[in-house]
Amino acid sequence: MKIRFWILVLIASAMLLSRIVTNYQTFLGPSISGAEGYRTAVRDGFLTIDSVREKTLLAGQTPAWRAGLKAGDRILAVYDGLGQEHRLLSLSDYGDAMKAVHYENQWALLISREAEKGRWQESRVEMPPVPRLKAGRHLLLPVGVAVVLPLVTILTACFIGFTRPNDDNAFLASLLFLSFSTLVGVDYGLFPSGWREIAEALHAVLNSAILYLFMRFFLLFPSPSWLDRKMPWIKTVFLWFMIAAQGPTVFAVYAASTSFATLQRMQDALIPFKLFFVIPAGVMLLVGVASLVLNTLGAQTKDDKRKMRILLAGTAIAVLPVTALVIYDALVGVRDMAHWLLAIVVMCLAFFPLSFAYVVVKHRVFGIRVILRRGLQYALVSRGFLVVEAALLFLLVFLGLGPVLLKLLPDAGRGTVALSTVALTLALITGLREVNRRVTPKIDRRFFRDAYNSQQILTDLGRAVRRLAAQPQELLQTVADQVGDSLHPDRVAIFLRGPSQPAGSAGADRFIESLVARGARACDGYACRWHRRRSAEEAVEQEAIAVQETEFFRGDSFVARYLEKSASTEPDAVDVYLDDPKSWAHALVRYDSTLDARYQERQLLERLNTRLIVPLSTSDRVLGFISLGEKLSEEPYTREDKDLLLTVGQQVAIALDYSQLIRQVAEQEKLKREVEIAKEVQAHLFPQSMPPMNTLDYTGICRAARGVGGDYYDFIPLGHDRLGLALGDISGKGISASLLMATLQALLRSHAPLRGDSVDTLIAIVNRLMYGSTDGSKYATFFYGLYDDVRRTLTYVNAGHNPPMLFRAVGRAGGDAQHELQPATGFQFIRLGTGGMVVGLFPDAGYQQETVQLLPGDVLVVFTDGIAEAMDAAGDEFGEERLAGLIAMHAQGSPVEIRDRILGEVERFAGEAPQYDDQTLVVAKVR
Repeated sequence: MKIRFWILVLIASAMLLSRIVTNYQTFLGPSISGAEGYRTAVRDGFLTIDSVREKTLLAGQTPAWRAGLKAGDRILAVYDGLGQEHRLLSLSDYGDAMKAVHYENQWALLISREAEKGRWQESRVEMPPVPRLKAGRHLLLPVGVAVVLPLVTILTACFIGFTRPNDDNAFLASLLFLSFSTLVGVDYGLFPSGWREIAEALHAVLNSAILYLFMRFFLLFPSPSWLDRKMPWIKTVFLWFMIAAQGPTVFAVYAASTSFATLQRMQDALIPFKLFFVIPAGVMLLVGVASLVLNTLGAQTKDDKRKMRILLAGTAIAVLPVTALVIYDALVGVRDMAHWLLAIVVMCLAFFPLSFAYVVVKHRVFGIRVILRRGLQYALVSRGFLVVEAALLFLLVFLGLGPVLLKLLPDAGRGTVALSTVALTLALITGLREVNRRVTPKIDRRFFRDAYNSQQILTDLGRAVRRLAAQPQELLQTVADQVGDSLHPDRVAIFLRGPSQPAGSAGADRFIESLVARGARACDGYACRWHRRRSAEEAVEQEAIAVQETEFFRGDSFVARYLEKSASTEPDAVDVYLDDPKSWAHALVRYDSTLDARYQERQLLERLNTRLIVPLSTSDRVLGFISLGEKLSEEPYTREDKDLLLTVGQQVAIALDYSQLIRQVAEQEKLKREVEIAKEVQAHLFPQSMPPMNTLDYTGICRAARGVGGDYYDFIPLGHDRLGLALGDISGKGISASLLMATLQALLRSHAPLRGDSVDTLIAIVNRLMYGSTDGSKYATFFYGLYDDVRRTLTYVNAGHNPPMLFRAVGRAGGDAQHELQPATGFQFIRLGTGGMVVGLFPDAGYQQETVQLLPGDVLVVFTDGIAEAMDAAGDEFGEERLAGLIAMHAQGSPVEIRDRILGEVERFAGEAPQYDDQTLVVAKVR
């Protein structure tokens, strides 16, 4: 990293210093270099005039044209303003000679012109004096080409390289832009001897490496292209070619500064190898462009496609005109082309670094966006930046106010003007710090709206869901606020499923009561119930929406059917691109008839500026969805955004589907139907389907002792061939236990997808959040296991629960002492007890996870104490020993058969004796 950093520092410093010296000499220095009106080349061992330009920047004739110079004339000597002769044997001699020729000086050239075939005639040509350059519009193009373009490329290289010097692609991009700056030539003849040769050699090396760096960068950015995957050797082959080309390049610089004759002999020797240099250069350009095009076409996400298209467009605008110019020059020559047209072609090169810099900042390439944000925030409040602002402010005041004061007070003098400027500047900078403090949050909101803490959002929202479970309208507002303040969409609209005209009242609470009471089948569409918009002035406007046809998707609408279809399989956030032919939403095409249903749906989506739809779904139905408008930063929603929103949507759906259902229906039916309704609702919370596994058969069941209870089991699909197996027992009975059970389910389903293999961390988070949602007297024993379908492993944590039993055929466990034998059954078992204490009792409890390797034929039984502690009429318990023997006896059967055997035997044992605890079982068998 340090080596890369100093390489960039040295190269960037050398290139920047070269530009400063060149631009000073061109626009501010006394020498006329560049204003002679002719171009030179080394031919036959002489410095030869290659072309003569007729017009100057001021539309007058150039000195070369007025003096009658012609293409093919050999320059033998230069006579400076003092009449001193400078004989030219090398480019160093020519540079030293031209440094002595100043503006307004009379000077001359000793030339040799071919009079007839093979006979050359020497003559002295008097050159007209060159007028000093004056500021004006005629300098815009030269300044743009010589100053702005190289400065843009060098600053882009420094910006990328110095912020991420340890990133391979960032380092490569920096070298590419530094070499790109050499496309605009530098007159090294005006440089001091010694520095002249070093700078010119560096310039030549970077210039010869442009095409290789261009090819290599796009072979690897943003990821290895198809060409690189198919031909990884191509980078090495052309690397050696580039290294081999550096020898002649550096020697040519040395020869040119030493002797024209030496340079000519070298050029003659390299003529047979011309194709060796030309063909690989063309191949590298084609490979680089092809890789860029393939990476653009193969981009997987909308964000990747957008940034690659921008980069492709910038590269095309930069490369195509220059390529056409090179081909035209090789075929026809550009000596007669207008200089302004040449300048425009060269200025097009700026589109490449500018488009790349835009993509880097706008689309967070290399992670520079975060660095830029922190740097800008620090700069605006730092003293160093305040000094820079004060200096710039002084210059602006001095340059703007100084001439005015001199005209008003001609006798005051520059000293008085300077003191007046200082006084005014001090007065202005007194309020600069306060301005910076106020500007910082505005800049942050305007340009950096994509940073958020997903864990904090989920924690806060989880608390809000529990706190506002009985106040659905306040819950919707809280969700809109959390999403709006975190992701910064311009609009957030929440749609809930229900009738288009709710019975009784159009009020928000009555609407939710109605949709909950009627259930999903009785609802005929999705109505907007809350709308949050952000105005151009950053003010937040939000309101509960009365049910209107224009803010309503019918149940048979295209959007509703697509949403329900996508949410019924694996719920996911849905991107909305109305004008993208490849998007599902493109079916909502524009129609002439305003009565067309799809046209009305499109109008509503356009009015809401919808860019993303997040379903509010439970295990068996869709309750509604959240519509999010475009981010104020104009960036697309990332995968991280969507995962966060899906978790938020699941929490809200569970709250609406469970807590609101129990509260509203209990108010309508009173206590008479409380148990019946709660039982029905609780049944919806248990798994309605079981994700198929290749190596595992499993089943589960819960029998509540009082209609509703606190036992809980779940099967959670986690993707990548993984399944979460959960079983818990809430302390207490009845409705209170069932509510806490729903909270436990919501917490587990919300956080399990985010934790991956960290089962111990997941249980610690659930424990902390459970503790915050109870009064200290409630807790749960809990077992959670993460099954890997490929490796047949179970990573689990037992939080104070009855240790599950894992049965395995005798002899397959290697005689492990931990296994308890079951005589005459051929099976032995171990108890899975690793973990920690119960959840919800202490906020900082720690947990330990363990991974068990399972084998085909293994049987796992997870149970609550309602099974082991079932009592008969005499008060005797069924007991875990009897349970283990029963399982071992029937371990050859399927999970369903084992489950039914256990429940049947427990029921037979208990007889008519009443049971006071819920009975819950999860049985799994490895294939």
